[in-house]
Amino acid sequence: MIAEIVNLIFVLALLAGVPALSMVTARRPQIREAPRRALYLSAAVSQWLLALSGVGVVLVTLVLVLPTGIVGAISLAARRLRERRAAP
Repeated sequence: MIAEIVNLIFVLALLAGVPALSMVTARRPQIREAPRRALYLSAAVSQWLLALSGVGVVLVTLVLVLPTGIVGAISLAARRLRERRAAP
């Protein structure tokens, strides 16, 4: 439940928040007067922060979903494989 909420918030931020903030900042005259190098550095830092937040979402999802979802599926598959090998 919490993992789904975190995922939803992240997706909404990507779909709505990032374009909205980009549009708001692009209209400011101070942004147009800034040196290109500073703009590129700012964009690079923003991308890295966005990537780190994505990694955070993945980690939260793995911590909350992995113990019940994927691990359970893997253990079930391993058990069935052992049963097949043991059967004559």
